[in-house]
Amino acid sequence: MPRESCRRMARHWVHKGGAMNSLLLWVGRIAGVLGLGAMACAVALRLSGVWYVGGLQTGTLMNAGVAAMVVGAWAYAASMAERPRSRPP
Repeated sequence: MPRESCRRMARHWVHKGGAMNSLLLWVGRIAGVLGLGAMACAVALRLSGVWYVGGLQTGTLMNAGVAAMVVGAWAYAASMAERPRSRPP
């Protein structure tokens, strides 16, 4: 793809009203909720005495939940960085 068409696409997304920012926010929210759910399942299974789920340790499920929450936090931080800044008068 030529450089000019890439720039044109970038301008299109910027002027479209923050579609990328909205996408990053939704990715962050969904990843955070999935991570929280995975961690809650891992803790509940561990407390009930189940140590393996589908051939994996419940600690692996806990780590997957933490990783999903980290992805959510990074996506949220990226959306904050992409917000337009207001200039002081």
